[in-house]
Amino acid sequence: MPVESSGITADRLCREFDVPVRGSGVGEGLRFLLNRSYRRVTAVTDLNFSISRGEVVGLIGPNGAGKTTTMKLLTGVLSPSAGYVTVDGYTPSRREPNHLKNIAFIRGGQPLGSPPELTVLDVLHYNRILYGVARSDFDRAYDQLDSWLGLRRIADRQVRALSLGERMRAGLATQLVYSPKYLFLDEPTTGLDLVVAASFREHMRRYVQEHDATVILTSHHMADVQQLCSRVLVIDDGELRYDGALSGLNQLRSAVKVIRAELSEPLTGRALGLRSFWVEQSVARMLVEPTDIPRVTDLLLDYGATDVSIEDPPLEIVLADLFRKSEP
Repeated sequence: MPVESSGITADRLCREFDVPVRGSGVGEGLRFLLNRSYRRVTAVTDLNFSISRGEVVGLIGPNGAGKTTTMKLLTGVLSPSAGYVTVDGYTPSRREPNHLKNIAFIRGGQPLGSPPELTVLDVLHYNRILYGVARSDFDRAYDQLDSWLGLRRIADRQVRALSLGERMRAGLATQLVYSPKYLFLDEPTTGLDLVVAASFREHMRRYVQEHDATVILTSHHMADVQQLCSRVLVIDDGELRYDGALSGLNQLRSAVKVIRAELSEPLTGRALGLRSFWVEQSVARMLVEPTDIPRVTDLLLDYGATDVSIEDPPLEIVLADLFRKSEP
């Protein structure tokens, strides 16, 4: 039974895994079969946050930061090693039927877990029956989903015949057809072309407004985060590094600038005393503190660089630099 609470709460949430350890070579392989050894790995530790009903929150961080583990804890796929989490008053890992009818976990890498012989329409009807959706509500949801996912074009095709982008569209449809109140979206625009991805974001905004839905979203496409989320949780190495408004991250842009320059000869960031430096087709870009701009531009000109300009950095570059600074 749920406690009297709404929204999502994580309190000192921790998850550890025991992973097998073995050396290389045949001898070590045989020894491992007879006497396995393990080491404990902490995926996430001491996560504390709360999310109110109707919020759309971005969970962002580098690969291996613990984002997907966090999503699995929030949806009950994994149980916490310590601490606790509640979603709408329920404990997710208990997998209570009334709770499962109100959540959807959509993974961009595995959008459909259905038998490959079924058609998309078969899967939709299966979910209609499984979640007890009235036929009139199903028809209305189907029309709405078709308007922004082009569902009818793939409805009669078997799951095995779908491309990655089509699988993603079908996976979104099968999870949204029963109108869940809590959406956990793990890389939801993976495989979608630019037009369909933009349509997804627009209709996700409408879905949130119409259903008062709560959304947690992970994505490496910053357009998803910037256009859907007003708040972000930044996680790195299993720890929460930032919890606040997206505008707070945008303010980090004022603390650094990007210098763009065309190079006439090879150049490295080390020569300029910079950590954040990258080159693409003889055009170099580098993150620079405002007070360091005169020194760096003078050095660039000494090295024969041309077309030197100063720009505001994209948010993803600011985040990459933030993660880089957190490395030991």
